[in-house]
Amino acid sequence: MNLKEFRVKLGEKSHYTSQQIKQAYGILNDPRYKQGNYSGAYKAIEKIAKGLASHPDVANALRRANEETQKEDAPANAVGDGSNVALPPSHEPGILVKKKKKEENKFSTFLTRYQKESYSEKELVLQTSNDADLYAKQIQPIILNLARKKKRGVFDKNLAVKLFRYAVDNKVKELAGPSSRMVPGTIRNKVAGKLLSIFDGEINDKVKDLK
Repeated sequence: MNLKEFRVKLGEKSHYTSQQIKQAYGILNDPRYKQGNYSGAYKAIEKIAKGLASHPDVANALRRANEETQKEDAPANAVGDGSNVALPPSHEPGILVKKKKKEENKFSTFLTRYQKESYSEKELVLQTSNDADLYAKQIQPIILNLARKKKRGVFDKNLAVKLFRYAVDNKVKELAGPSSRMVPGTIRNKVAGKLLSIFDGEINDKVKDLK
């Protein structure tokens, strides 16, 4: 499999940009939708880009959000027509119960967890290797730099991984924003190592061009 085929295979679900997917997550966290307005969230996401709500990651987030909202809204001891459901303390005469913030934040908690799961090694390899802008501005110069080192016989694999790590860090910052710290260094280093393997052919080709 050549590099182009590899990128096409990795990019099968990358028809939409990472920014559009990030906007979709933002809609799911919008107060207007996060209390269970599934259809409203779906329509709002479709306004960003037609078909975006059907993107595997976005559709999965929508589904899981809807399921968790229904699960938490359903009475734990509901039976039959609901006539046997025990009333909470707030329904007892003379008892006032302060509303918990848990209900307000349940969707936000879910979304944070989902986003964290999305920043996996495989997903970051996909996002970083298929970012045309990042490739032109950072990865291509890295390839040329490493090709020159190989030609001079001073190539160091560990240093090469560190160089690709810079590209990974920039992509993580773009995807996760203020939450970028949730992506551990071990994952970033593994992604950088995968990128070195992916672009190794281009590095060797560039060495030939330098001779």
